[in-house]
Amino acid sequence: MELPKINIGVTTYNRLALTRKCLASLKKYTAWPYVLTVVDNGSTDGTREFLTRLKADGLIDHLFLLSENMGVSCAANLAWTSADTPFFLKLDNDMEILSRDWLAVALGPMLRAGVAALVGPKIPGTSHPFEHTVLPGGETSLLALSSLSGAALFVPREAHVELGFFNEDYGLYGHEDADYSHRAKLAGYRLLAFDTEGIMRHLGAYRDGDPYCDFKSALRQDQDQLERIKPFPLNAYLFGFGLRELYVTRRLLPRIEAGGAVTFAEAPATPALRAFLEQSATFIESVPLDRRQEYTAQPECLARLREIRDRCLAGVGP
Repeated sequence: MELPKINIGVTTYNRLALTRKCLASLKKYTAWPYVLTVVDNGSTDGTREFLTRLKADGLIDHLFLLSENMGVSCAANLAWTSADTPFFLKLDNDMEILSRDWLAVALGPMLRAGVAALVGPKIPGTSHPFEHTVLPGGETSLLALSSLSGAALFVPREAHVELGFFNEDYGLYGHEDADYSHRAKLAGYRLLAFDTEGIMRHLGAYRDGDPYCDFKSALRQDQDQLERIKPFPLNAYLFGFGLRELYVTRRLLPRIEAGGAVTFAEAPATPALRAFLEQSATFIESVPLDRRQEYTAQPECLARLREIRDRCLAGVGP
């Protein structure tokens, strides 16, 4: 089986001990050709100095040191564009590789069957539902029924061409993996999964003197009342009814300065998109909760949202 080259993008933010484990295991157990891209989101615990040494030693191919935490989607998108390879792997820095077979286990079924798919991990203790599916050729694989975890998410080049980037709508930590999975399903891609037992370990519960998990959880909490529509359900609805294009562009455009510093500027289309999302949410929230599910599938609602979208994209006020 031909081994496609992979751009492995790792985003870091503190948790130096975990980053050491992740990158050391990656180097030890990865036999396939790959490019390693690391984007640091403004770490303050020695991670940046450690990564700089690895880059100087030739162990990291592309390294971007951001001055502040720009969020996982923004950083992963920056890593994605650093190399044009048949696959991009979004790998969290709390994943430890345990076996030289890990890439063959993960990508083998998809490559042998020749199907259009995203591939992600089945991590013990997560709530993602799976079922077994038979691929062309008769091989059995796991199929994710809702979404794939972004902890080790493989995206083929053709999906990137069709679907674009991770959605930067969700702040520092959000639902970029569920969002990409949802768009991929709508575009006809399968969501194939591999069992991580014996080949990969999730170290997310590990603490290194930094309450990272509490920090991340606090950022993800939504204290709004039930009547408020959250960003991911809103986007899933808009994508599903064709009110938003499945191809997602970047909200923040990077500029590589002399010396390697990275600055970001808001994309020209971002204000119009933000207005569309805000006004769509306001309109949907005006519908009583007990009528919302039925009403949002009605032609009247869809027509009104199209009007909002067209007005916002044309730069016309409410």
